[in-house]
Amino acid sequence: KTDLFVQHVAPDAIEGALGVAPRIDETSNAFPDAYAGRWSGDKPLEGANFYYDAMGLIGLALQKAQIGPDGRADATSLEQAIVKAAAPPGVSVTWNEVEPGMARTVAGETIYYSGLTGPMLLDNCGSRKLGVSSEWTVAGGVVAPWTAP
Repeated sequence: KTDLFVQHVAPDAIEGALGVAPRIDETSNAFPDAYAGRWSGDKPLEGANFYYDAMGLIGLALQKAQIGPDGRADATSLEQAIVKAAAPPGVSVTWNEVEPGMARTVAGETIYYSGLTGPMLLDNCGSRKLGVSSEWTVAGGVVAPWTAP
């Protein structure tokens, strides 16, 4: 679901095509602007939100995991820490509060990550329980939201 896709495919081949993509809850310009400020003006693709959330969640989970004498977190401890860092109870830490969230975790506070892509509620296998999608189409050579006729 990117304009780059449309630019590299014959326009007639995809005009009117329908697609489904994960929906992103964060709609402000704060993340794209911060990203652009860091990466020479480049704006992030929507997928960057999911990658950023994954790294934010794992960073906070590593602070919660029990670290052994060898400096490593065992898999079970890390898995439990990810589940705990993904949902309440605790204080919500947003995408731009990861570093202070880590410090709060070290200080003993209970925190959880509230990402760019919406709630991070996980099932027993670690898959996201809650997720919504958006529908899109190619209209006039651009990716546009699709609505049922």
